Amino acid sequence: MPQIDLILRYQEKEKELRKIEREINSTPERKAYAQARSQAIHVSEELKQFSDKASQMQTELSGIIAAVGTIEDQLRDFENLEELVEEGADLSFYKKNAQKLAAEIRMMKSRASKIIPEYKKTLEDMGTLRKQYVPLQKACNGELGEAYKKVMAARKPERDRISAEMTEMAKEIDPSLMKKYEVKRQEKVFPIVVPVSGDRCSGCGTELTLIEKENIQKSEVVECENCGKLLYLIK
Repeated sequence: MPQIDLILRYQEKEKELRKIEREINSTPERKAYAQARSQAIHVSEELKQFSDKASQMQTELSGIIAAVGTIEDQLRDFENLEELVEEGADLSFYKKNAQKLAAEIRMMKSRASKIIPEYKKTLEDMGTLRKQYVPLQKACNGELGEAYKKVMAARKPERDRISAEMTEMAKEIDPSLMKKYEVKRQEKVFPIVVPVSGDRCSGCGTELTLIEKENIQKSEVVECENCGKLLYLIK
């Protein structure tokens, strides 16, 4: 049997498999599961974003608390200011430093006062999202997931039979042609192999180049430059 006939037969068998996949995807069970799973993934991604944000704010707040503590320790050095003055220390120098440290504390506390409400709101939002995520995940792993598994299991014998037939068919096809077909499959092209119609690709209507016309006359499979389908000549 010519190679083009073998690959076309293989493609028809894949079409049967794809039809089953479409039928499975159109079932209420598959749609309900897919919707819940999509929502669960979306909520999970939002949770991750809020968690990262909360972690960053917590780190910043910890840094502010530590810095304020350090400055307060420094300010304690000014508690014995009278003794320092009596010993001849410059009062204006210490006063200026104390004012500078006090200003830094005010600035840090001001920043903290802005972070804390936002931090609390972020934690509240995370709590709300968790309440949404838990039932969705439970449904996917439970009732909806089990219903979808039953649909898949019911069609499994048929899918396995077709897949096995395709495996046997592939053994008769030239490896280089089979490789081209598999590459196109990965590119989501289907049908992959289509006939030439009046020197044009029957998939997209693009006219073949002179070289492609020459090659296809030699019974070679050529690739459409526009849509990527594999073309053959009907004889």
